[in-house]
Amino acid sequence: MAQRGELFVGERKPIAIEPFILGAMDAAAQSLPPSLPVKLVSRFDKELPPFPVDAHLLRQALINLVMNAAQSMRSRGSIRIATGTRDDCVWVKISDTGSGIPEANIPRLFDPFFTTKPVGQGTGLGLSLSYGIVKKHNGRIDVESQVGVGTTFTIVLPIVQAAAS
Repeated sequence: MAQRGELFVGERKPIAIEPFILGAMDAAAQSLPPSLPVKLVSRFDKELPPFPVDAHLLRQALINLVMNAAQSMRSRGSIRIATGTRDDCVWVKISDTGSGIPEANIPRLFDPFFTTKPVGQGTGLGLSLSYGIVKKHNGRIDVESQVGVGTTFTIVLPIVQAAAS
């Protein structure tokens, strides 16, 4: 049973990753302001096996990461989403051509309420929530960033899920 403040992961059902990610990308794109011309590009590994997740929660994590990527761009840019497998895990890379993250901020990225956005433009909960969702799926999120070039968040999830944490 989930404790107060802890994420509850519902029933995990096998999903086909490509349509799942396309749906999350579409939901995120509809939330972006029209004044932010962001190009969404995807490249999917067609051989990915379905794997069990709480689709509602994982969709929210993906939307949070895509929204953060879009908001990191000052005017225009692109977000690339790619998938693949490695060592019994599925990975999803979300890369942007945004402003990048200073190295000093990377250790705090997943801390609740940490934000680099101006007051009123972010709560600092999106990345923290995404981290918690991925962790509850026995996975991890890796971050690579270069200021002025962009950032890549990689979600890594085991294809075979252990019992719910």
